Amino acid sequence: MKLFTYTLILLYFYIFSSCKGDSSNSAPFDGVFVTESGIKFELKEDSTTLILFDDTLNYEGVWSIHHTNESEYANIEFAGKPDYYYLKDKKIYRSKREMESDWMGTKIQYLN
Repeated sequence: MKLFTYTLILLYFYIFSSCKGDSSNSAPFDGVFVTESGIKFELKEDSTTLILFDDTLNYEGVWSIHHTNESEYANIEFAGKPDYYYLKDKKIYRSKREMESDWMGTKIQYLN
C-alpha cells in the first residue's frame, strides 16, 4: 500500500510540474534592446520606456502588453501615439497589420 501511495504522490507531482508553461515562451518584453538601425529601446518593468536615437535624442513613454488568441505582443508609445510600435517575436513593426502578417519587421537584439 505504501508503494502505491508513493507512486500516486510522484505521479501527482510529475503531472503538475509538467503543466507549468515554458518561461522562455512567455514573451518577456521588458529589457534593453537595439534595432538593426541602431535605435535603443529600454522597456522597464513599470511599463515605462526610454527610446534613444543615434543622434542623442531620446523619448520617454509607456508600453503595454496585449494578448490575442494566437499570441502576445507589446505596444510602445512614441510621440503621444500609444500604438506607434508593435513588438512581437523579437521583431519591431510600425503597424498592427505588418505585425499580423509578419511583414516589414525589423529584427531586434536584447542586450541583457
